[in-house]
Amino acid sequence: RHWGNDVADFSECAGLLVEYGRWLSRFCHAFHVPCVDFRPIFALPDGSVAAECFLDGIHPSPESHKKMAAVLLAVLEECTAHIP
Repeated sequence: RHWGNDVADFSECAGLLVEYGRWLSRFCHAFHVPCVDFRPIFALPDGSVAAECFLDGIHPSPESHKKMAAVLLAVLEECTAHIP
C-alpha cells in the first residue's frame, strides 16, 4: 500500500522494525523481562503486514490499539497471577 508520503520508505521502516524486535527480544530475555510481541496482530498469513491495521504505515489504528491492549493485559495478568 502506498501511503502518499515520499518522506518515509515504509519498506525500510518495516525492516528496521523487524531488526529492532529481534534486539528487544534478546534484551528482555537477558534481563528476565517479559517481551510483548504485537506482530501477530498485524501479520497476514503470508507474513506481510495488514495495511488496514495502520493509520499511516507506521502508527496503529484505533482498532489495532484495542487488540494491542488485550494482548498486553493478558501478559500483565500472567505476570501478576502469583502476586497475592
